[in-house]
Amino acid sequence: MNKKLLKSLFAVVLAFAGVLAISHYSNAGVKGDVNGDGNITAADVTAVYDVLLGNNSEFEANADVNGDGSVTASDVTFIYDILLGNTPAEFEHVYILGEVNGNSWNPAVGVEMERSENGNLYSVLVEFAGENDGYSYFSFTTRLANAESETGWDDIAPYRFGAVGESDFLVWGETLETPLSLTYENAQAFKIPAGKYILEVNLEDMTLTVYPTMPPEPTNVYILGQVNGNNWSAYNGVQMTTEDGVVYTAHVTTTGENNGYSYFSFTKALADPNSETPWVDIESQRFGAVSEGDFLVTSEMAGQPLPLTYEIPQAFQIPAGEYDLTVNLTEMTLVIAGEIVDPVVPQPENNWYLVGTNNAWSTTDKSYKLTQSAENANVYSIHVDNVSGDFWFKIANEDCYTAADFWTGTMLSFATNGESALTGNLVEGNQGAFCLPKSYNATYFDLTIDVENMTYTISTDGQEPVIDPTAEYDYVYIAGTADGWSGNGGKLASVKDANDYYGFITAGGEFKIQKNQGSWATNWGGSNGTLVADGANIAANGLVYVNANLNNMTYSVTPITSMGIIGDAFNADWATEAPLTYNAETGAWEATGVVLNAGSIKFRANNSWDINFGGALDNLTINGENITVEAGTYNVVLTLACPGEYTATLTPAN
Repeated sequence: MNKKLLKSLFAVVLAFAGVLAISHYSNAGVKGDVNGDGNITAADVTAVYDVLLGNNSEFEANADVNGDGSVTASDVTFIYDILLGNTPAEFEHVYILGEVNGNSWNPAVGVEMERSENGNLYSVLVEFAGENDGYSYFSFTTRLANAESETGWDDIAPYRFGAVGESDFLVWGETLETPLSLTYENAQAFKIPAGKYILEVNLEDMTLTVYPTMPPEPTNVYILGQVNGNNWSAYNGVQMTTEDGVVYTAHVTTTGENNGYSYFSFTKALADPNSETPWVDIESQRFGAVSEGDFLVTSEMAGQPLPLTYEIPQAFQIPAGEYDLTVNLTEMTLVIAGEIVDPVVPQPENNWYLVGTNNAWSTTDKSYKLTQSAENANVYSIHVDNVSGDFWFKIANEDCYTAADFWTGTMLSFATNGESALTGNLVEGNQGAFCLPKSYNATYFDLTIDVENMTYTISTDGQEPVIDPTAEYDYVYIAGTADGWSGNGGKLASVKDANDYYGFITAGGEFKIQKNQGSWATNWGGSNGTLVADGANIAANGLVYVNANLNNMTYSVTPITSMGIIGDAFNADWATEAPLTYNAETGAWEATGVVLNAGSIKFRANNSWDINFGGALDNLTINGENITVEAGTYNVVLTLACPGEYTATLTPAN
């Protein structure tokens, strides 16, 4: 364009500077703010003018404010119209971004809308596949990014527009065929069910109108759980009805199978009857209560909207009765109509009994009754003598002995099975048992409980084993078929606090690992290399090397078929070993008359470097350094019976 003409146009525009300077428009990041100062003023006109004359390329990316693909005098006019409150010049292009016509979110890809004769009206027929649980998402832009740009979304940020609001806007039901407001400022995506639609954008009114060509089938919603005689099953559910695909209703009956309560949640799909993983199949379709556990529905919640979520949904817990349930998928709420009558839960009697090791877990023996305190009716205590070995127990109420199933009565137990802390909290129900470990060497204990504060205290003549804080190693212990499961099957050692234990044991078929020798309060088993608390017995036979890592809960068992001496003191190129023979009586590996040259040696198992020992002869370590030896003929004894105390002796042969 002729520079003289440009200067003339610029002069005309600046003639309005008095008007423009009176007020400015705060439009940070919006078309027209060419210089990026957060406002649309005459300075932006100057910036476009400088780009046109080639005087300044700094604002070139923002100077095409009308989005027609080039910087011209029309862009100056565009800003001028904004400042005077006129409708800006029409855009040459409008594109739909997002999940439309098979596209995904990409700043360089969009479906172009057809521009009408009046210039500000754009329309197009599109199809949405419903990639996200039956819904697709989209918004708009008047410019696409260069496909090669690494900052595509930033490049088109001033040209994007979409829904007004704080989150995605659902287009369905009453919002169809209704003008919906559009905005450039903090624009949100539109959310729409799968189907074919005509989209019409009016940039003069800044509205979107969506016309369905064939309304999609509404999403199914099912009630899972204990309603209308059903139980929990991923294959079956009570289907709710809908007229608009947003609000779903159902009339249900609950019978209170669980102490007067029933439990339910929701799903948008049921599992295939032939599936072997039904709950996994519908996991993404399930939604329910917003809660850290089951959500108790009480009488004051009747008729109130209760929030729903797909993220870690919980079950609703509701008393037996008849209810009308209404689910709103737009608002993600549940409304329960009906009389919610909290069930009458029988109060436990004031008689509590110890059940466990003391009476072989008898469900009829009531001889270990706790005594109620005269000062505080909520406090009970008992003295127990003749304690030996691991002593396990829970606390049962009188009603357990009259219940159809003893363990469904009122019980006080512990959150962790094998709890051994002498003070702590009780939990209601048949959960974990307390264990006073054998390693405490107790002969009696006194138990005191507070049923109001749900706490317990134990005093005993036994003591928790004291671990020497200066010790270099921690130990865990082996119990298995070889030692009659007594805990005397050997031990594994770990550098203190490392929790990575290793050692050699002689296995007789199966074994497990105990934290405290002879106590099952804390133990580990497992399979396929994975450790599990209270897990299955681990299979092993003969002499094996065991590595158990309690940090990542893994283990390995390596059968030991040979042990030898290797090094340049025996063979210059470390190629062959001097074999050692296992002495089953002493648990040592031995050899006589081994000829060594001056040099280095190590010990290793199975002719492999997977298990090897080095360091000092009186303190061998796994993967230790080479051991320096003098030339001579030696009788060798390698002792690996006690992990953490591995030693070897090289005695000159006579």
